[in-house]
Amino acid sequence: MATSSDDLEKLLLDHLDLEDCRTYLEETESLFNPNVFVISRKKDAERLKRSSTLLKSLQMNPVHFLAIEGVDEPVPPGYEGQSVGERGCLLSHMTLLYLASTHPNGEQFTSIYEDDIVSPLKGSALTEHFKELAEHIATAASQGHDVKLIFQGKCYENCACMEPVSSGLFRASQPLCAHAYMIKNSAAREIIEAGGLQHPLFRGIAVDGGFRDLVKTKQFYAFVFHPALFFQDVITTQSGLRSSADQMGNYIECIMPSAESIVLDAMFSAATTTAATILDNSALFATVAIIIAIIIAIVVYWQLYRRSRIVQSTK
Repeated sequence: MATSSDDLEKLLLDHLDLEDCRTYLEETESLFNPNVFVISRKKDAERLKRSSTLLKSLQMNPVHFLAIEGVDEPVPPGYEGQSVGERGCLLSHMTLLYLASTHPNGEQFTSIYEDDIVSPLKGSALTEHFKELAEHIATAASQGHDVKLIFQGKCYENCACMEPVSSGLFRASQPLCAHAYMIKNSAAREIIEAGGLQHPLFRGIAVDGGFRDLVKTKQFYAFVFHPALFFQDVITTQSGLRSSADQMGNYIECIMPSAESIVLDAMFSAATTTAATILDNSALFATVAIIIAIIIAIVVYWQLYRRSRIVQSTK
């Protein structure tokens, strides 16, 4: 499995047309690169056609990135729990992040979509959103906030904790789902330089989990649209990543945080603050914080899993 920039570059050359790559890299003037990527498997030609037609109708230039098949990649330590579908999905997104990290304009945003997107938007609606978005990014910058991620679609967001920016646009709290997002090229570079697939917040989990944790821990300042601009058509399409029942959860935009998660978040903040004071922000603090985060994550996911099993048993 690809673990270095050289590995990701090789995957990029194997899965993206060289001319498409050149066209994307040569577009340096716009804030939002109009050459947008659609991740799609070779066997899903009809899905690629539908998503590309949608994006063209919204005045974008869709570029096909041939999805990486996880079954073709060896499983390294730390990834044993992933399905081949999850591994291929992560590799596809991470390879495009690598490409974005090489773009000469670090201030530009790269858009990445999956091929099961649907949207109520028509005509120039998306470009109108982009015009407003550019203004809000500039305003955030003037306030000392560097917007690094923009979720055009989402699921399982803690909407009660989103901070309003304008009508339909919020500062993100902890969104999941990576079917439609924009990432600042310099932010993609941060992820790649911090290890890429071996980044502490991405290693061994789905790509949207890594994004969520970057936002939740406030390492990345992110915007999210609510209601979402793009949704996943999980009723008529199958991703192969999870069961059909689990995929239906991708329609859930907002969740109500449980009492356990609220308490655990408070515990996490208190613990890390205390550790920082005691350890004076040393390297040891980073290690302690990671250990605390892992323990809390295990407890939270266990509580969520137990709750979901209880709900299923009552159906």
